[in-house]
Amino acid sequence: MEDTGSQISVGAGTTMENGYLGAYEGTSITVGNDCMFSDQVGIRTGDMHSILDSATQDRLNPSDSITIQPRVWLCRGVTVLKGCTIGPDTVVGGYSIVTDSLPAGVLAVGSPAGIVRKGVSWQRERLAADRPDGASAPQGPAS
Repeated sequence: MEDTGSQISVGAGTTMENGYLGAYEGTSITVGNDCMFSDQVGIRTGDMHSILDSATQDRLNPSDSITIQPRVWLCRGVTVLKGCTIGPDTVVGGYSIVTDSLPAGVLAVGSPAGIVRKGVSWQRERLAADRPDGASAPQGPAS
């Protein structure tokens, strides 16, 4: 079988709404602790079919492993392609396609995903935008 030895590991506290993780040809997908993956996220270490050089018949698209370090947030519809590493505390915006590695603590968007801001982090709780103390946003009227 061409996929013998492929592995997928997901760290503690990581959550996923739904998505697709595909490791092929003995590659791996490694997801760190406390990541958050939204709806329709796709992570693939390969292309499923061969692309060949027409003159030599050499394969041009081998599979390659993916590493997603701790505390990465992949928003809705993000695709991460073979050979990428995403650094900790990075956020990838909705429907972006990650085709190359991203460093720690950045916001990346687009197709292909590019860095639009450095020095970011994130948390699961929504904070009020106008509260300098970072307190959580009000949850509605008190009963």
